Amino acid sequence: MLYAGIGSRNISKRAEEAIEALSRFLSYEGFVVRSGGARGSDSAFESGSRGEADIYRPEGATEESIDYAGRFADNFSHFKEYTKRLFGRNAQIILGADLKSRVDFVICYTETPDAGGTSHGIRIAKANGIKVYNLFNFEDFVSLESDLGLNFIDLYPKFDGVNHINVYSKGSTELGRFLSNFERTEINLPEGRFQSLEGYWYYLNCPDSEGREVLRGLYGYDAKRIGRELRATDWNNDASFKAKIKSAMYVKVCSNPLFYKKLCECKLPLKHYYLTENDKIDVPECDWIMEAWAVIRSHGLKRLR
Repeated sequence: MLYAGIGSRNISKRAEEAIEALSRFLSYEGFVVRSGGARGSDSAFESGSRGEADIYRPEGATEESIDYAGRFADNFSHFKEYTKRLFGRNAQIILGADLKSRVDFVICYTETPDAGGTSHGIRIAKANGIKVYNLFNFEDFVSLESDLGLNFIDLYPKFDGVNHINVYSKGSTELGRFLSNFERTEINLPEGRFQSLEGYWYYLNCPDSEGREVLRGLYGYDAKRIGRELRATDWNNDASFKAKIKSAMYVKVCSNPLFYKKLCECKLPLKHYYLTENDKIDVPECDWIMEAWAVIRSHGLKRLR
């Protein structure tokens, strides 16, 4: 199958590496990429293609492709000649040099899909009924995996920090690891001092009022393991339990202003999943925790403004 790989020029190093990894993975799966040779996203798609990318450049734009591209740009007649050729190149990436050999789908990376050169390519694709996946959106990344019938198990860590933050003790980002319940960080709560949210979680769920005291000093998997040995339940849907955990989460970030600032400045959606050797395992039971972090982030943003 043939796909177009396009996107923003100014992207982070992490995003560039993630796109290159995806392009390489698709290349091994037999997909061929068309791109435009620009820096940033285009270069990342090309770098991962193992030398098999079909690259279109402005100097190769034809009058036909330029005229066609103009249908999807306002005030096109006022554009400089080179800009018109750039837009003509966009049309060729999506529809081929002859405008008759279209790609099967488009993968892009852009924070602004309604502005800039990438948006022009997106408009052409949609006008021709070609599906577009924006890697900046985590849901699009997941949909791409599903629609192609592939397993992105090795790519999720690459995109952790690019289109989402995995709140997980083994996550790829420092912020995601910090927000995990496993993280060792001292919190002072009405019930006393704890070394982790995980320890506090099992403390609240433990029926052994004396034995549970050991949980105050535990973090990581040890807190879960000992909590289970003490017959503490893993899950609790009681409203009062959730309220206490949410309060503890807020105390945790307030006690760590550096990470609170990082949380507030992060625009990416917060997710929680585990990765095994072959599968990504979602944990819907933790959705309320991700929602709580989002509320804390929003509240913090108001404080910072």
